[in-house]
Amino acid sequence: MSKEQVMKSQGYAVEIEMILRNIFKCDRFGFGGQINSDTIRKHPYLSMTQGLAFLYATAEESKRKQIDEFIDKFSFYSDMSLDELLSFDTNEKVIGSITVVLIKNNGLEEVNYIISAFREVIK
Repeated sequence: MSKEQVMKSQGYAVEIEMILRNIFKCDRFGFGGQINSDTIRKHPYLSMTQGLAFLYATAEESKRKQIDEFIDKFSFYSDMSLDELLSFDTNEKVIGSITVVLIKNNGLEEVNYIISAFREVIK
């Protein structure tokens, strides 16, 4: 992975970290150390769902439905890091012996799409 790719991945992790810091009303390393870009970079889906779980507890039914839909739609990415997602030059890539197909045209578009959907559901 090139230095540019690492910086891009870390930049997205910081963006997600800032959203989560706002949700949890904490500083970096809040929520038992989970709110930090290094952890988020490795496990972005898990990190986002932690924030959504916090909101879910007090949400009205319509917001809970949106959260459930986000989790269902993006659960496919639960084992993928930001580095792995951003490594997709097209919407399709063979990982191990499995062909993975993204919703968008490439990893960059996919990450932007996921973060945008995350922002939308937490409004």
